[in-house]
Amino acid sequence: MVDTTDAVLTSVRRAARPFQIATGVLATMILGGLLGQITKDRVEAAPVHKTAGQIAKATPLALPVSQASLTVQN
Repeated sequence: MVDTTDAVLTSVRRAARPFQIATGVLATMILGGLLGQITKDRVEAAPVHKTAGQIAKATPLALPVSQASLTVQN
């Protein structure tokens, strides 16, 4: 009985071996592609956006007090 179990186990391991190799190759290719993309993104200089150094105006336009009032006047 032990010999039969060992034979089946060995057979299953031999049958699975090509899939293990293919999985390793696929994982290596995905990792290589990911590292290549990261390297490419770090090496290429991104264009500077037009508004990169611009600071928004913090003060609103000058409005008359009557128009700038938050209260409703009937």
